[in-house]
Amino acid sequence: MAPRNNHRGEKLTYRDQRLLFFELDKFTANLQPGNNVINRNSQDSTLVIPWGDTFRDLEGLPVREPDITGAQAVCSCGWPEHVLLPIGSPSGVTFDLFVLITNGADDVVPRTNAQSPAQQQGCRDAVIYCGILDELYPDRKPMGFPFDRNAARPGTSTPVATLDEYISGKSNMFTTQVIIRHSNTTTIRGGGAPGNMGRIDQNGNVLPGNPLPNAASASPSPGTQPPRGRPRQPQGQGQPQGPRQPQGSRSPQRGPQQQRPGPQQGFRQPSRSPSPQGWSNGGWGNPSRGFSPNNFWG
Repeated sequence: MAPRNNHRGEKLTYRDQRLLFFELDKFTANLQPGNNVINRNSQDSTLVIPWGDTFRDLEGLPVREPDITGAQAVCSCGWPEHVLLPIGSPSGVTFDLFVLITNGADDVVPRTNAQSPAQQQGCRDAVIYCGILDELYPDRKPMGFPFDRNAARPGTSTPVATLDEYISGKSNMFTTQVIIRHSNTTTIRGGGAPGNMGRIDQNGNVLPGNPLPNAASASPSPGTQPPRGRPRQPQGQGQPQGPRQPQGSRSPQRGPQQQRPGPQQGFRQPSRSPSPQGWSNGGWGNPSRGFSPNNFWG
């Protein structure tokens, strides 16, 4: 899937659109001559893992990263299924949904073990995102195929203009347009969050009852440090100020003892250093112009 139009509403060229495609699923199916109907649930995608595995299983891993083995972390490796699709917009964003069918016998990669470490632990592999632990990547096609390269018109070096032109005449490719709209609502899935998850204080302790924030009655948690910095003075309060100078009057002129120090009175002269090799003489450390803020990019 990829957006069909750019931010100005213009249809993307194939050269630009192919770089925006993201893979949603990859699976095998036995097809028969004639029409075939394939029902596929997004939760079965080989890109994603359940939303619970994304966060909950991470809590049971060792605290120190070097102590985590690949077999322990494999179940939490994958793209979260609740962010599989783009967010879209309230008015709707048009995407091109692309489908490709290839010969599975030509694409299959032999495996060493019948079951992967993830399957042995009762979870599924997100092979698109993570591959298979201790195995070759299970697809002979290049990653991102067929959008991993530019495409030209048959017999020429002229690039194809659009996705529609690219799939024209190819019976194993199909595309259709879908619109994704953002409804700005929150749905509690699977009975909600686990009981040991909720708001936490600054010490990492889960607050009882998962209370909602309430600015009017909120009290600091035990061990909470007071805010740093000087408290702001309310408007109209503070230290009394001295009398203002009348408008139109001039400040006393600076005498000789108040003159700013010149080059011989404490200011260091700018150093002259050769330009680093490969930089222009108008850049940093220009030997002909010295080193000053006025000729950094001159």
